[in-house]
Amino acid sequence: MYFRISTKKQNGKVSRFVQLARSIREGKTIRTEIIAHLGPYEEFIEKEAPSFLRRLSRMTGQRLEEAVFEEGQDVGNVLLLLLLWEKVGMGEVFEAQPKGRVEFDVVKYIKCLVINRLCDPTSKLGIGQWLKGTYFPGMASEDFIYHHALRSMDWLIERKEEIERGIAERFLTLFDRKLQILFYDVTSSYFTSDRSIDGEDPLEIRDHGYSRDRRSDCYQITIGLVMTMEGLPLCHYVFPGNTQDRSTVCGVVEDVRRRFGVRDVVLVGDRGMLSADNIDKITEEEMRFILSHPLRGDNAVCHVIERRLSSLKRMAEHSDEELYDEVVYEGRRFIISYNKGRAKRDRDRRERAMEKAQSFIEERLRSLRRSTDGRMRRGRGRPLTSEGAYNAIHDYLRDRKLLRLFDLRLKGRGLWVNLNQKKLKWEEKIDGVLVLETSDQGLSPSEVVRQYKNLQDLERCFRTLKSSLELRPMYHWTPDRIRAHVFICVIALQLARLMRRRLSGSAWSWEKAIERLRGIKTFIIKTGATRRRGITVADKEQKAICKQLGLPFPQYKHLSSLDQM
Repeated sequence: MYFRISTKKQNGKVSRFVQLARSIREGKTIRTEIIAHLGPYEEFIEKEAPSFLRRLSRMTGQRLEEAVFEEGQDVGNVLLLLLLWEKVGMGEVFEAQPKGRVEFDVVKYIKCLVINRLCDPTSKLGIGQWLKGTYFPGMASEDFIYHHALRSMDWLIERKEEIERGIAERFLTLFDRKLQILFYDVTSSYFTSDRSIDGEDPLEIRDHGYSRDRRSDCYQITIGLVMTMEGLPLCHYVFPGNTQDRSTVCGVVEDVRRRFGVRDVVLVGDRGMLSADNIDKITEEEMRFILSHPLRGDNAVCHVIERRLSSLKRMAEHSDEELYDEVVYEGRRFIISYNKGRAKRDRDRRERAMEKAQSFIEERLRSLRRSTDGRMRRGRGRPLTSEGAYNAIHDYLRDRKLLRLFDLRLKGRGLWVNLNQKKLKWEEKIDGVLVLETSDQGLSPSEVVRQYKNLQDLERCFRTLKSSLELRPMYHWTPDRIRAHVFICVIALQLARLMRRRLSGSAWSWEKAIERLRGIKTFIIKTGATRRRGITVADKEQKAICKQLGLPFPQYKHLSSLDQM
């Protein structure tokens, strides 16, 4: 005999009932016979079950032990990511690497570091504390050794090329495609401490440079990322912090060509990548390119705009769609696009910025007059000098990218600030304009622009690295450890982007999916001297998330099976 739960749906409401049943064999078939109906499930569990168990204990003479639940920990999010790790074949990539003289499970440490980035980013020292509230198969809090984590990072960065190529091959296999279009861009990440920085060390990679985070006061590194057309990071590079964008292109193109054997692909880059040497190198490596051109100070761009923009604007009077045209100039193919809606946004943004700038300039000049005109009542504080007013106005306009629209002149004690009407007219003319150059003769103008705009997805990757995955603060000081930390974050980014792609069209982001799976807990059930590990059952929404990701939902069997991987 056994207990069974039956369900009944009436008026849209599902009710559960407890029955006492037994199985009866009749020939080759087995049928179920209901012996007794014990009532609604909730009422039976709350009122009848305890007394039923006590009477059963008295009848058998066996003492009924009270169950105690201990050590409740998050586990669903970790199991989900471990299942994804094995599903895409990343386990095979790492296990194929020689372990060298490492005497501990280095791959398990790498998995722990990566999954921590996705679930609850913390420092390497903080992972031990994280493991107290999170169950990671085969890695308890007391098992995590900080020194082993650092040695695992050293092992990882020594095998970067092989591991990166192996992961890329697994990801490309998922989509059954060859590389056709690659996107490349760079960003920077700063350090909040200048500890142990040695300016004389040729291996030092922390340095001052152009900061995308507006922290020019801090040392930084420069990070390059190559992305596929599916939005998945293919590989990454870490450069010294003072590296210019365009100086990285030739090395990256050569490395991608060598490691991944790509031919006949289109490399898409931003205007910071543009140089004659880079174009020559891309062509030499049998690649094509789509590159953005700056709209100011470029003779070829001025020629393209003068020849085609007027006709595009006339066409835009009868259309709200983005319009395209192409021009061949000195044997080079240029694409120009004009978007009336974008032009309005550019114009409105500039006019708001100009209005604020004019107010700031007038206020600085009034303060200067109060300080220099003896007939006017001086304000409080230190008198403003012409040089001080010049510096304040200059920095204000520079920080808001308006400096090119004004002429500032400081002569003796005099300060003149004038609006440059010629440059302002050019700014008004190029509102809503985009000019690209491409060596691909097969793509239509609209397709060239569309592929270039996909470069925005790479910007999303950088934002994810710096926000959800918390690339910084970086608590490492040696070049290899810094590179290893970035590599761990990029591996986490690859899994996050794969989840994002599979969850597209649903109501969940990859962050919300991981947070929702966190609700699956594991615990220790203690009855007398017996201790058993259990896991809560996934609910309907958690199962739906796993199904969308193409993964089984976390179950008890995964606690032990994933421990062996």
